[in-house]
Amino acid sequence: MRRRRGQPHAQLTRARTLSCRPEGHDRYGRLLALCSDGATDLAEALVGDGLAISTGRYGGAEAAARRAGRRLWQGSFDSPAEWRQREAAGGGANAGNPSRFDRFVAWIRGLIAS
Repeated sequence: MRRRRGQPHAQLTRARTLSCRPEGHDRYGRLLALCSDGATDLAEALVGDGLAISTGRYGGAEAAARRAGRRLWQGSFDSPAEWRQREAAGGGANAGNPSRFDRFVAWIRGLIAS
């Protein structure tokens, strides 16, 4: 299923009857579903336009978005899996991303200093 050419993203769902078909659960127990308006697979449209990354099913749409340099693929970024792996290894503070605790401590220090 493909998004109609030239169709703005807001039009993907506006005034359309959408249906979502459950297709199982991910490793975290979250429900996975295929959602479409009968002609357009919404996830494929988002991945193909470079607004989301694929975890398998939409690899072709992601490859096309990468080749075309669409949105996410205009530059470099950490994938969610890479970010989670770095955070689990304790590299978040070194990457310039303070933890919630560090932000909380900074906030408290700011209150005390005022």
